[in-house]
Amino acid sequence: SKDVNNNTYSTKFTSQSFSHLLDNYSKNSLDIYHKRNFSDHLVYIFTSGTTGGKVKAAIETDARMLLGASGHHIGYKLRKNDNIYVPLPLYHAFAGVLITGTCLINGVTLSISERFSASNFWADCIKYNCTIGLYIGETCRYLLSQTPKPEDTKHQIRAMCGIGLRKAYWNQFKTRFAIKHIFEFYGASEANVYLVNLNDKEGSCGFIPWYYGIFLRLIYSDPMSLEPVRNRKGLCKMIRPGEIGVIVGVHNKISPLHEFKGYTDSGETNKKWIFNIRSKGDSGFMSGDLVEMDKFGYMYFKDRCGDTFRFKGENVSTTDVEAVIQSTLNHKDCTVFGVTVGQSEGKAGMAVINANSDEIDLQELAQQLSKRLPSYAIPLFIKLTADIEVTGTFKLIKYKLQNMGFTPQSNDDFIAVYDKNINSYKRMTNEIYESIISGELTF
Repeated sequence: SKDVNNNTYSTKFTSQSFSHLLDNYSKNSLDIYHKRNFSDHLVYIFTSGTTGGKVKAAIETDARMLLGASGHHIGYKLRKNDNIYVPLPLYHAFAGVLITGTCLINGVTLSISERFSASNFWADCIKYNCTIGLYIGETCRYLLSQTPKPEDTKHQIRAMCGIGLRKAYWNQFKTRFAIKHIFEFYGASEANVYLVNLNDKEGSCGFIPWYYGIFLRLIYSDPMSLEPVRNRKGLCKMIRPGEIGVIVGVHNKISPLHEFKGYTDSGETNKKWIFNIRSKGDSGFMSGDLVEMDKFGYMYFKDRCGDTFRFKGENVSTTDVEAVIQSTLNHKDCTVFGVTVGQSEGKAGMAVINANSDEIDLQELAQQLSKRLPSYAIPLFIKLTADIEVTGTFKLIKYKLQNMGFTPQSNDDFIAVYDKNINSYKRMTNEIYESIISGELTF
């Protein structure tokens, strides 16, 4: 096994100078000159986007790569002799476009791991003389869960850069692993808005003064319909410092970084447009991401609204999980949502099914879900109920169920928890519940 906590995992690296490799190729000009513009499509990054579900190809232009990679290089204060440890997949925009672009444009070195390994992360950094490390939120938690060892502080990593490090782990991570700087940022493959925390503000994903909103707006959205809340003039209602709102990237055709290009599928792109934000006729990208802004302008990522939640660094589409459960259980009513579990990053899946306990074979359900869903998308909790409230348009209401979560409301509640060791669900007991709340039992 080569999972993130496998102690037997090892990597084999071969290092070659890119400049020396180029010496093997002709330096003569091409007979045909292929003219390119900043607005030309460079690559397509396939992503589920902020709404999950259908795989979409986000458009990355020459300008976005050049400016984004250069921005990372300048913002992170990278040096020519820096060596970046890359344990993240290269099909994600962060590692595959921004960090690889930084290497090609600015000349830093990349040490690319075959896969992420919590047990060998720092050993690899030491072995290959890395000075910068990359992360997503879950990788930091995996590293903290390892047994302390000398390698934790014998490395030369001076800064970690990435997305999703929770405030609760921030100082603990810096102290245990002797990290001087953490550069947390916010962005998405298709987004036209970017934030970065350059001065190590604990838990923040970036900074914009609250009075400055030329490229970004933070708006209220209805928690049930998820539609923007508008005033009497039909414009979006803006949040104030200390409140939580949805990030909207203001569309600007003149600025390559702030032009919303969307996806190759125009239908999917249209779903992300929002109009009449702060003035009649303006437009932007509706991210679906909820952030809180403090009185100084620091942003703190809170959640993802809509039919998507984030668990173990991956986006999970609730509609996809619901479809699998319903097809397995002969189309029984079912609703899926994310719930907070102890200190785990993001939210874990919970499914509420309209059925009695004697109608469902939970072991068979678990086996079917493990066959048809990635491990991070399997609901950790199953609740069986005799009734799921619906709207007048026959839409299942999950808001109240999500507020109750996996907390037993009465002795008659049937709630089961997934045990990956036996690939089955077992009924929730008070002891199991208390161990989850206390953090003794983790997932």
